[in-house]
Amino acid sequence: MKILINFATKILNFEPELKVMKILSVHRNIKTMKRELSFWKYEKEGVLNDEQVYVKLSEGEDVKGVEELPIEDAIKSIKAGFADWDCHENVLQKNDKTIEIFTTKQFVRFDCTSLGDLDYNRIIDIMNSYGCPLYDAAISTRYEA
Repeated sequence: MKILINFATKILNFEPELKVMKILSVHRNIKTMKRELSFWKYEKEGVLNDEQVYVKLSEGEDVKGVEELPIEDAIKSIKAGFADWDCHENVLQKNDKTIEIFTTKQFVRFDCTSLGDLDYNRIIDIMNSYGCPLYDAAISTRYEA
Protein backbone atom coordinates (compact mmCIF):
# COMPACT_ATOMS: atom_id res chain seq x y z
CA MET A 1 0.00 0.00 0.00
CA LYS A 2 2.87 2.37 0.85
CA ILE A 3 4.32 1.86 -2.65
CA LEU A 4 0.96 2.72 -4.21
CA ILE A 5 0.66 5.88 -2.13
CA ASN A 6 4.18 6.96 -3.09
CA PHE A 7 3.38 6.24 -6.75
CA ALA A 8 0.18 8.28 -6.55
CA THR A 9 1.95 11.17 -4.86
CA LYS A 10 4.84 11.35 -7.35
CA ILE A 11 3.24 10.36 -10.63
CA LEU A 12 -0.44 11.21 -10.28
CA ASN A 13 -0.01 14.23 -8.00
CA PHE A 14 -3.06 13.49 -5.81
CA GLU A 15 -3.97 15.75 -2.94
CA PRO A 16 -2.62 14.11 0.27
CA GLU A 17 -6.04 13.61 1.88
CA LEU A 18 -7.40 11.94 -1.27
CA LYS A 19 -4.49 9.56 -1.92
CA VAL A 20 -5.73 6.52 -0.09
CA MET A 21 -9.35 7.02 -1.17
CA LYS A 22 -8.43 7.25 -4.89
CA ILE A 23 -6.04 4.31 -4.74
CA LEU A 24 -8.59 2.11 -2.98
CA SER A 25 -11.22 3.15 -5.50
CA VAL A 26 -8.96 2.17 -8.41
CA HIS A 27 -8.07 -1.11 -6.69
CA ARG A 28 -11.75 -1.91 -6.02
CA ASN A 29 -12.69 -1.25 -9.66
CA ILE A 30 -10.01 -3.62 -10.88
CA LYS A 31 -11.44 -6.41 -8.73
CA THR A 32 -15.06 -5.83 -9.81
CA MET A 33 -15.36 -5.90 -13.58
CA LYS A 34 -18.72 -4.74 -14.91
CA ARG A 35 -19.96 -5.37 -18.42
CA GLU A 36 -23.23 -4.93 -20.25
CA LEU A 37 -24.42 -7.37 -22.93
CA SER A 38 -27.39 -6.33 -25.09
CA PHE A 39 -29.43 -8.31 -27.60
CA TRP A 40 -32.21 -7.72 -30.13
CA LYS A 41 -33.24 -9.05 -33.52
CA TYR A 42 -33.86 -7.01 -36.65
CA GLU A 43 -36.68 -7.80 -39.04
CA LYS A 44 -34.19 -7.03 -41.83
CA GLU A 45 -30.43 -6.68 -41.18
CA GLY A 46 -28.40 -3.65 -42.25
CA VAL A 47 -31.22 -1.12 -42.43
CA LEU A 48 -31.07 0.58 -39.01
CA ASN A 49 -28.24 2.22 -37.07
CA ASP A 50 -27.21 -0.14 -34.25
CA GLU A 51 -26.18 2.58 -31.81
CA GLN A 52 -29.41 4.54 -32.27
CA VAL A 53 -31.47 1.36 -31.92
CA TYR A 54 -29.58 0.45 -28.73
CA VAL A 55 -30.28 3.85 -27.16
CA LYS A 56 -34.00 3.70 -27.97
CA LEU A 57 -34.36 0.11 -26.78
CA SER A 58 -32.45 0.90 -23.57
CA GLU A 59 -34.90 3.69 -22.87
CA GLY A 60 -37.80 1.26 -23.24
CA GLU A 61 -38.99 2.55 -26.61
CA ASP A 62 -40.41 0.28 -29.29
CA VAL A 63 -38.37 0.42 -32.49
CA LYS A 64 -39.93 -0.18 -35.89
CA GLY A 65 -37.87 -2.80 -37.71
CA VAL A 66 -36.94 -4.71 -34.53
CA GLU A 67 -38.75 -7.98 -33.88
CA GLU A 68 -40.54 -8.90 -30.69
CA LEU A 69 -38.62 -11.60 -28.83
CA PRO A 70 -39.79 -14.70 -26.99
CA ILE A 71 -38.66 -13.07 -23.74
CA GLU A 72 -40.05 -15.68 -21.35
CA ASP A 73 -38.38 -18.53 -23.27
CA ALA A 74 -35.07 -16.65 -23.45
CA ILE A 75 -35.08 -15.94 -19.71
CA LYS A 76 -35.94 -19.60 -18.96
CA SER A 77 -33.00 -20.66 -21.15
CA ILE A 78 -30.65 -18.28 -19.35
CA LYS A 79 -31.82 -19.52 -15.94
CA ALA A 80 -31.40 -23.14 -17.09
CA GLY A 81 -27.92 -22.31 -18.41
CA PHE A 82 -27.01 -20.91 -14.99
CA ALA A 83 -28.97 -23.48 -12.97
CA ASP A 84 -26.30 -23.70 -10.25
CA TRP A 85 -26.64 -19.96 -9.54
CA ASP A 86 -29.03 -18.42 -7.01
CA CYS A 87 -31.98 -16.84 -8.77
CA HIS A 88 -34.17 -14.06 -7.37
CA GLU A 89 -36.59 -12.79 -10.02
CA ASN A 90 -34.30 -11.50 -12.79
CA VAL A 91 -31.06 -11.49 -10.79
CA LEU A 92 -28.68 -14.44 -10.89
CA GLN A 93 -25.85 -14.65 -8.39
CA LYS A 94 -23.02 -17.01 -7.55
CA ASN A 95 -20.32 -15.95 -5.08
CA ASP A 96 -19.20 -12.48 -6.26
CA LYS A 97 -20.68 -12.92 -9.77
CA THR A 98 -23.98 -11.22 -10.61
CA ILE A 99 -26.19 -11.06 -13.69
CA GLU A 100 -29.11 -8.61 -13.71
CA ILE A 101 -31.56 -9.09 -16.58
CA PHE A 102 -33.59 -6.22 -18.04
CA THR A 103 -36.15 -6.82 -20.80
CA THR A 104 -38.69 -5.20 -23.05
CA LYS A 105 -40.67 -7.06 -25.68
CA GLN A 106 -37.87 -6.32 -28.22
CA PHE A 107 -34.73 -6.22 -26.08
CA VAL A 108 -32.72 -8.10 -23.48
CA ARG A 109 -29.83 -6.54 -21.54
CA PHE A 110 -27.59 -8.34 -19.07
CA ASP A 111 -25.71 -6.18 -16.57
CA CYS A 112 -22.88 -8.47 -15.47
CA THR A 113 -20.45 -8.12 -12.59
CA SER A 114 -17.28 -10.19 -12.14
CA LEU A 115 -18.13 -12.80 -14.78
CA GLY A 116 -15.52 -14.86 -16.57
CA ASP A 117 -15.27 -15.44 -20.31
CA LEU A 118 -17.08 -18.79 -20.11
CA ASP A 119 -20.05 -17.11 -18.40
CA TYR A 120 -20.19 -14.34 -21.03
CA ASN A 121 -19.98 -16.88 -23.83
CA ARG A 122 -22.80 -18.93 -22.30
CA ILE A 123 -25.08 -15.87 -22.36
CA ILE A 124 -24.04 -15.00 -25.92
CA ASP A 125 -24.60 -18.59 -27.15
CA ILE A 126 -28.05 -18.77 -25.57
CA MET A 127 -29.13 -15.45 -27.06
CA ASN A 128 -27.65 -16.38 -30.45
CA SER A 129 -29.92 -19.45 -30.40
CA TYR A 130 -32.82 -16.96 -30.52
CA GLY A 131 -31.28 -15.14 -33.49
CA CYS A 132 -30.06 -12.25 -31.32
CA PRO A 133 -26.44 -11.23 -31.80
CA LEU A 134 -24.48 -9.39 -29.12
CA TYR A 135 -24.32 -5.61 -29.07
CA ASP A 136 -21.42 -4.27 -27.01
CA ALA A 137 -22.32 -0.70 -26.00
CA ALA A 138 -18.81 -0.08 -24.64
CA ILE A 139 -17.44 -0.11 -28.19
CA SER A 140 -20.69 0.51 -30.11
CA THR A 141 -20.37 -2.78 -32.02
CA ARG A 142 -22.92 -5.42 -32.92
CA TYR A 143 -21.57 -8.88 -33.65
CA GLU A 144 -23.68 -10.66 -36.26
CA ALA A 145 -24.60 -14.24 -35.36
